[in-house]
Amino acid sequence: MKIKTVPVLLCALLVTTVVFADELHNKAMAATHDLQRAINEMVVIHQEHGSEFGGHMGRAVELAKQAEVERNAALEYYRAHHPGWQ
Repeated sequence: MKIKTVPVLLCALLVTTVVFADELHNKAMAATHDLQRAINEMVVIHQEHGSEFGGHMGRAVELAKQAEVERNAALEYYRAHHPGWQ
């Protein structure tokens, strides 16, 4: 009975890990999409109404692009340390 328990537990652990990785991937990709959409919207707002925001919208675009660079670095780090994760 105990001999059968170990493989079952290992399979359960593997399934849990795969589900967690898929969920994490979905969240990371959703965040990527949301950030890109926000940058695009801020660029349009800045182009059409930049002076109305006292330069702050332009600065927000710059900071969001920096956040995009950091997000890319985070994803590359995660991929390097978690083989098989896309």
